[in-house]
Amino acid sequence: MQAGMDRLTAALGNGAPRGVIWRYAPYPQEKHSTIYHPAATAAIRALFPPVP
Repeated sequence: MQAGMDRLTAALGNGAPRGVIWRYAPYPQEKHSTIYHPAATAAIRALFPPVP
């Protein structure tokens, strides 16, 4: 599965359309049944940063 992610992140890194902002954060300590909560929390915090 990691090889596929490596190809995807390389493709996005080399050819993402102008204006597209993306990020990849590996969670090697998580598994399918535990990844949602930490990944969703990080995604929401990235999309909606705290207002100072």
